[in-house]
Amino acid sequence: MHPLMAARHTKHIALFPTARAIPEALQIGRADLISEIEAMVLNGTSVLLLEERRIGKSSVGTAVIERIRAGSEGALGINLDLRYASRNSAALAREMLVQARSQGADRQVELLLNRNRLSRAGRELRGILGEVGKVFGEEDEAKIVGVLLNELTNTTQDSIGAALTAIDGYARVRQRRVVVFFDEIQEVVKWPDSSEVQRAIAGTETRPGSRITYIFAGSEKTAIRELFLPEGELEFVGQRVEMPVIPIEEWQRGLDPRFREAGLVIDPAEIAQIYIATNGHPLRTMSVCAQALRIVPGDEVTEAVVRQAIQAAKDHPSWRES
Repeated sequence: MHPLMAARHTKHIALFPTARAIPEALQIGRADLISEIEAMVLNGTSVLLLEERRIGKSSVGTAVIERIRAGSEGALGINLDLRYASRNSAALAREMLVQARSQGADRQVELLLNRNRLSRAGRELRGILGEVGKVFGEEDEAKIVGVLLNELTNTTQDSIGAALTAIDGYARVRQRRVVVFFDEIQEVVKWPDSSEVQRAIAGTETRPGSRITYIFAGSEKTAIRELFLPEGELEFVGQRVEMPVIPIEEWQRGLDPRFREAGLVIDPAEIAQIYIATNGHPLRTMSVCAQALRIVPGDEVTEAVVRQAIQAAKDHPSWRES
């Protein structure tokens, strides 16, 4: 391939991402699933995405969180990737609070004090404050708000239970939902204080009136069984949602404009050729398409180009891992 031609095509590699979490705008065939999970968690049902590796769990979960953060209802979305997190509950607690504060949780609670809203609080808010106060051991409404604010702004917090309690307190006072996405949840089994983390999560899930819901994504069967099956700390927490195979029709609709944006023509038969080779697996499909951009000699993705791209993708370690 001429160097200029190669540069023209390879600059469009981002159209076929193979990174860990793919933005919703670049996902294919997952919009309905993302909407379904978003509706479930905003209505108080936690969700389990327990699937094989590299099928798009991280992308779907992250897309839900991004929708929630951009939504008009004022819900908070907290995104925690346990594969890269520090392997202890203290670091996790602090990260939760950092993300909550970045979305204004502390400022919203502080408004109750700064604008003397407590003096005008209605019966509903007073009742909510009373319930939150029971957790903190306080009865005076101003003190309850003060303690809650201190807990939300505690930068040295080392208790995941306390962090979740503070976030739930915010959600109750503001009548908002908080959705926490734990990606690679099986990693927590390896932590020295794993039981503490699991008990804290289960505690908020089962606490009456809790406004925290969870998305759990995981793929290692042994660890998942230890967490969610009977006698596990998270026994029966959440509802399992299966990630369906993306049908060929979705790939046809989604891939053709991507190649056209890269200045390339691809026949539906070649997209079908990719689909057959990858069985519609998202990572493998995107990998083949990215390889095709690298090796195509002209403006058409031919059968020969696809065949070569499939082989190049299969030679990459990610193919065997997915």
